[in-house]
Amino acid sequence: MSDVTDRLDAIQERWNASSFPPYSPQGDIALLLDLARKQQAALDAVRALHALDDEGDCTHCGDFFCDTRKAEYPCPTIRALDGDDA
Repeated sequence: MSDVTDRLDAIQERWNASSFPPYSPQGDIALLLDLARKQQAALDAVRALHALDDEGDCTHCGDFFCDTRKAEYPCPTIRALDGDDA
């Protein structure tokens, strides 16, 4: 497990153990907001890397195939991010 996973598990345990104050979620909220911002920035970077080119292919995946076998857009990476099974 990662440090982030451990922290999220600890937050969940504190939330489950509390029914009302004195539990104060400010620190947890700050952590979750920071985590969400970092994850969104990473997703945005992946989407920028796997953009649609002028020929209808993925700008990144096309670099790894010869000209006869380009990755049509949306490539498998974008489909995975979008939750598409196809």
